[in-house]
Order: sequence, then structure tokens, then C-alpha cells
Amino acid sequence: MLMTKRLIMVKPDLKYADELFNIHSDLIATQFTPLTRHLTIEDTNQMIRNWIRYWDENNYGYFIFIDRCNGKVLGSGGAIKKEYFGDIFLNVYYRICPNYTGEGLAYEAMNKIIEWLKSNIDDKLKFIIRTDKNNVASIKLAKKLNFQYRSTRDNHLNCGDIFYIK
Repeated sequence: MLMTKRLIMVKPDLKYADELFNIHSDLIATQFTPLTRHLTIEDTNQMIRNWIRYWDENNYGYFIFIDRCNGKVLGSGGAIKKEYFGDIFLNVYYRICPNYTGEGLAYEAMNKIIEWLKSNIDDKLKFIIRTDKNNVASIKLAKKLNFQYRSTRDNHLNCGDIFYIK
């Protein structure tokens, strides 16, 4: 468990499935990742089971973001190892409930998680953020987290993909 001023970040658990389904099925929350929009609660349950498995094997992964004041699930995020361009990166992911975007929660959470990963997992691994070129909020967050845009990586997996590396 990690804590920030406004958030508690906990390991994934199926007890959060309904709240995460509401976020991962939301058209606004998934507008830049429409292929991963959840259509059923089973989609969310499977995602959480995958996250739990990753944690069990690696002792890190994706967290659930919970409001410290009211216990409400506000989103999720973290990092897992992925290969891009023939290199291994910690692929950073975050998703916040649309009702809470624009409040700095993703920055607060991801800054803490990246700091924790560097201190506790591997301070030599590079981090990467893959986002859509039209996802202004994600691009702003990448820059705020001091990630650097790499134009030579554009459209690597999908048309419109851009990458930020730290």
C-alpha cells in the first residue's frame, strides 16, 4: 500500500470490480483506448485477475486508487514490464474516473508510484508512457512527470500512438 495526501493506493483485488467496471466501461474514460473498453463485469474481473497474477509474480504492478477521505475508488495505475523497440521498459498506465480528472490525482498517484518503483524495484529501468496523439491530458501528465517525447517512436503499434520515455 502507498499513500499520498489524497489517495491510498492498494494492490488489486476483485472486491473493487464493480467500481473499476464503471470506470473501464465509461466512454469518456476509454475514449483513447476504445479496444480495451469493458463491455461486461467479466472483462473487469479478468483484468483484475491478470493484475493480481502480475503482482504475485513480480511484487509490483497496477494499483487501485482510493480516496483517503471517503474510500471511493477513483481509478487505477502503475507500471509493468513491457518490451518496446527491442528494449524493456516499465510501461506506465493510469486511468481516473472522469468525474475526478483535472484535479491532479493521476500526477499525485503516478509520481508516488514511480518514486516507489525506483526505490524498491529497479532504479535502472526506463519508464515509458504510450498514449494517443490526441490525448491532451495524458500528454500533459507525461510532461509534468518529466517524461521526454520520442517522435521517432510514433505509430509504433497503432496509428496515432506516441511515446514518452524517462
